Formats: sequence, C-alpha cells, structure tokens
Amino acid sequence: MVIDWAGGKRWLVPYLRPYWEQHSHRRMVEPFCGGLSVTLGLLPKNALLNDINMHAVNFFKWLQKGLVIRLPMKNDKELYYTLRERFNEYIKQGKVDTKKAAEIFYYLNRTGYNGLCRFNESTILKFFGITRNL
Repeated sequence: MVIDWAGGKRWLVPYLRPYWEQHSHRRMVEPFCGGLSVTLGLLPKNALLNDINMHAVNFFKWLQKGLVIRLPMKNDKELYYTLRERFNEYIKQGKVDTKKAAEIFYYLNRTGYNGLCRFNESTILKFFGITRNL
C-alpha cells in the first residue's frame, strides 16, 4: 500500500494470490486501484490500472516518474490546513495534474484522519487528525 485508502483491498491479497498465480502470465486489470494494495500485493508483470479519483491517479503517475516528497512529513495542524488550502487552490486553478499537487495529496493522505478524503465540486474536504507517527 502506497497511500491509505478507504475501502482498501489489502485484506483480499492472500485470498487472490492462489488464483493470480494460475493466471500470472496474463495482464491484470484493476479498474478501482485506490491505494494499489492488490497490485503491490500480487506484483503482476503487466497491469492496467485505473481509478475514478484523479488526484490518486496523478500521484501514481508522478510516482512512476520518480516523485520525491520534499514536504516536512509531520503532523502539524497549521501545516496541514495551509497545504489543504493550497491543494484546493490547485483544484480551482485546474492544476490538479502537477507534481506539487501530487506531493501535497500524499501529505494530506498520510496526515489526515485515517487517510480519508471527501470531495465536493471544487474542493477537498478532509479533516485533520493525527493517525500515526510519520
């Protein structure tokens, strides 16, 4: 799992592995990849991955390009809300596919309450909550 994801399928991997091993020569298609737990758990040689959440997809695209997170990874309420506001501005400006948006999305996912995020038409709605030591 790269990011926390509500409804994650990590628990399914041990059950899927025996089926996948019989078909590992095939291309794996995962239409709702979310936090990538199934893909990373099964490690297919060839996969087609998709998700409806454009922010998660943008993060994974930048990760493939070698994204390095340079934000201070700490649970800090002021930093969290500052970055959430900046992320919302990127959404309003149509800059959701940028490297910086991917970086901030990762920070918000790692520091937000249980990695949950909710979106409305124009902004990210995510509540601050310390969930782990970073």
